[in-house]
Amino acid sequence: MSNLSCAPPTDVDRLRRPDFLLSLVAGFIITGVTFYYAYLALCLIWKTPTYERTAKTLLSQLLFFSVMYEIFYCIEEFISFYKSIFDFFGIYQECIPLQSALDCALRFKCLMGFTSGMIYNQTGLIIERLFATIFTEKYTNKIKLNIRVIVFWVVPLSSILTAYLIVLDDPLEGYVFACYVIPRQSILRTKIFLVTCFVLTLLVSIMALLIRKHNKKYEFSTRFKVSSRFQNRQAIETTNTICILSLFSSIFLFIYTVGIFVLLAVRPSISPFVFNIFVTYVYVSFQSLTFKQKFDFQTIPFVAFMIPHLIIYRIRVTRRKRVHALNGFAQVKQTQDEHINELRVMWS
Repeated sequence: MSNLSCAPPTDVDRLRRPDFLLSLVAGFIITGVTFYYAYLALCLIWKTPTYERTAKTLLSQLLFFSVMYEIFYCIEEFISFYKSIFDFFGIYQECIPLQSALDCALRFKCLMGFTSGMIYNQTGLIIERLFATIFTEKYTNKIKLNIRVIVFWVVPLSSILTAYLIVLDDPLEGYVFACYVIPRQSILRTKIFLVTCFVLTLLVSIMALLIRKHNKKYEFSTRFKVSSRFQNRQAIETTNTICILSLFSSIFLFIYTVGIFVLLAVRPSISPFVFNIFVTYVYVSFQSLTFKQKFDFQTIPFVAFMIPHLIIYRIRVTRRKRVHALNGFAQVKQTQDEHINELRVMWS
C-alpha cells in the first residue's frame, strides 16, 4: 500500500484518542435524536393551524435537508469509528488506510449540497414572508402556490449546482481522512461559499427582524375583521420561527467561517496535541498545516441537529401563549362597560 494512502502520525494519534471515540459516539446519538425530533417536528408542523401552508411545505423541506446531512455525516463518523476499532485490535498491521478523494466525491457533494440546501431554504422562506408582508391584500392563494412551487424547486436545484461548482475542475487527487474533508483544489471555492452563506444568512436575519417588527406593529390594525386578524397572526408566528432559525444559523455560520481562518492562523504556533484536543472538544473536525493542504471544519452538524428542536420549541411556545390567553379571558370577570372599553382599546 502506498504511503500516500496511509494515515499520517497526526491522524493515527487522532483515531487512537479516547476523546475522539467519545465524540464519534456522541455523533451517533445526535444523529438518532435528530431523526426522532425531525419526525416529531414534521408532525407538529402539519397539525399547527397558525402556520401557512407555504411555510409548512418549506419547513418540511428544511427538515429533510437537515436529516439527510446527518445521515451522510454519520456515515463518515462510522467509517472513522470502525477504523479506530480495527486499529485497537491490531487488524491494521502496517498502516491505517485513508479514503480516496475521488471515491469521496459523491459523499462530499451531498454534504455540501445539503448544507447549502439548509441555507437556501431559509432564504426562500424569508423571501416568501417578504412577499406576504408587502402584498398583504393581493397575496392570494394562487400567488402563494406559485411562490411555494418556485422556491420548493429552486432550492434543491441551486444546492446541486453549488455542490458541483465547489469541486469543478478539481482533479480529486490524493487521499483524505474522511469525505467531509475539503479537496485540496477546492479550498478557495469552499471559503468563498462559506463567506457567501454567512453574508446571505445575516441578510436573511435582518430581513426577518424587520418583517417581524412590521407585522407586530400592524397586528391589531385590522379591527373586527377576524379572518384578517388570523392571517396577521399566521404571518407573525411564521416569521418569528423563521427569524429564530436564521439567527441561530448566523451564529454557527459565523463560527463556521471565522473559525477556519483563525485556526489556519494559529495552527503553526501550537502543538498538534493541543490543536487536536481543542478541535475535538468544540466538536469540529479540522486538519490543516498550510493553505495548500486539505482541511475540514464542521459545525454544521449542530445546525442540522438543532433545526427540529427550534421548530418544536416555537410551536409549543405558540400553543402556550394561546392557552394562557384563553385562560386569562376565562378567569377575568368584567362588567359590560369594562369589556366594551377593553375592546375599544384593543381594536383602536
